[in-house]
Amino acid sequence: MGCSHLWPRSQDVHHYNKLGKDPNPKLESTGAEKFVELRFGDDQDTDKPETGYKIWEPKLWKALGIDNFEINEAEPEPISIANEHIKAASQHFQGTTAQSCRQYHWCTLPG
Repeated sequence: MGCSHLWPRSQDVHHYNKLGKDPNPKLESTGAEKFVELRFGDDQDTDKPETGYKIWEPKLWKALGIDNFEINEAEPEPISIANEHIKAASQHFQGTTAQSCRQYHWCTLPG
């Protein structure tokens, strides 16, 4: 899992999902064989890392010889990036910044 936007410069893109990529050359050099392609979850996808995972999971089960499986989980609602939606979902920030500051005693603002 990772966030592709953390590495906007082309010379830094190799850091994206580095923890998942680094073991592969070492494993292959010892004779290990891939039984399923490597996939990456990106926090910038609509459903976060689930995009890459949902593609990878059925391939993993098939590679393990489990062809008859069923995933019975409801698809999550798409996450809106609208500020009001984020505030409401957090159940923490409500109203304006000034109201939140007063409510949580972060600062003293007029009004």
